[in-house]
Amino acid sequence: MADKKITSVNVQSLREALAQAVTGKDGITAHALLVVADGKLTVTTTDTRVTTSRMLLARFADAWTATAEYAALCAALAGLEGEVDIAPTDGRVRLSQGRRRFFLDSLDPNTFPIPPDEQTAPTDVSPVALREALALVGYAAAKNDSRPYLNGVLLGPEHAVASDGHRIAVVPLAGFTHEVIVPTSAARFFAAALETGARVLVGQSEIAAETDNAATRVRLLDAKWPDYRQITAPLDSYKSACCFAANEMTAAVARVLPFCSTSESVVLESVDGELRVSPDRDADTMDIVAARRTKGGGEMRVGMNARYLLDVLRLAHGDPVTWHQNGSMDSQAFTFGADDQQRADRHYIMPVALR
Repeated sequence: MADKKITSVNVQSLREALAQAVTGKDGITAHALLVVADGKLTVTTTDTRVTTSRMLLARFADAWTATAEYAALCAALAGLEGEVDIAPTDGRVRLSQGRRRFFLDSLDPNTFPIPPDEQTAPTDVSPVALREALALVGYAAAKNDSRPYLNGVLLGPEHAVASDGHRIAVVPLAGFTHEVIVPTSAARFFAAALETGARVLVGQSEIAAETDNAATRVRLLDAKWPDYRQITAPLDSYKSACCFAANEMTAAVARVLPFCSTSESVVLESVDGELRVSPDRDADTMDIVAARRTKGGGEMRVGMNARYLLDVLRLAHGDPVTWHQNGSMDSQAFTFGADDQQRADRHYIMPVALR
């Protein structure tokens, strides 16, 4: 009986499917569900928040279903090429190639926590645009905040938004008519599934990305964002602005950071066509970054968390950075791009009080 269930599958395809997996740390969620039917092997994994499925072409005689310990399955495939044979046998799963044999622990597949099917509706959002939006705002999302809505990325009819209460990122989003919150812990897995041609579907409690051979389903946060527009001032409301090179500021902050206090705050001050970067506890120490005033006049001086600033600067990707300011205790806005070709994403950092 076991011989009839031997399934042959390409090693590289199986390894790629497992690379996209999301698993729990123990019990049944530390296993992959293997379903052989209709000429395919479907590999499903879950951590109960994210569920991924990948379908691979396979050769077999009889259909079967079993689980296999994910870590052991990955280890057994390491370095192999060509095809491997997989089959359930005596309460375990056997993986073999020639004289190689690996016996993987298996659990009752009926206990595997596949989320129930949910009515979902397709969206018109571009999967690539959605992936880029998640990449631009994800850094600002909280993970364990007492305010549940902050522990995820808001996807709405106009923008993708994320905040941890100290900073906020806003990116325009077209073609999305719902308002949902993707958990921070799931956002990068969902983004990885948003390949060109993927279909994005939304239901009452889940969002999914599907292709003909793969699906990633994410359980949404049951929370509601307040109106983020109340805490993200429009750029034309800022009285002062200056432009500088992201790589120069990144290097300056990195040089000054070891001189900062445990709060890791730096002071930015715009004076006479340059930005002075100082540690919060030592005004005598400073680095210099060339800057060009693009709006307003007078000095611009503010303290902010150095790590938050570096997170924003990493998103510049070679574009110039414009720092927008009203006052030392108002939110500081950052945008990217040349004066006449500003990117649409906006990034806000709340200042820290200066001593």
